Amino acid sequence: DDDVGGRAASISQLVTIVERLGPRRLAALMRPLACDYRHHSSGLPDLLVWREEGGSDDGVELVEVKSERDRLSDSQRFWLTYLTGPQCGVRCRVVRVLPEGGDVDVDVD
Repeated sequence: DDDVGGRAASISQLVTIVERLGPRRLAALMRPLACDYRHHSSGLPDLLVWREEGGSDDGVELVEVKSERDRLSDSQRFWLTYLTGPQCGVRCRVVRVLPEGGDVDVDVD
């Protein structure tokens, strides 16, 4: 197993991610990092999620998690715009975690 985002991911999970994204989107996703790593190494979404089965699409989505008062940084806005644009075409969303009476509610932007 490899350590991905502070959590162990199996090789089969990594293979699934690569297969779901495909070579064109994976290359496009890596392009800003390869061209200017220092400038683009921060701001990537927090989570990459996918459906195991079903659906008419690849089921891949990148998710940025924010607290109630947290705002997107310029680098996060860059990545969300780039990732959802024509070069990558990856679904992205911002999820706001809102504390309410000790519980945690999820509000999707």
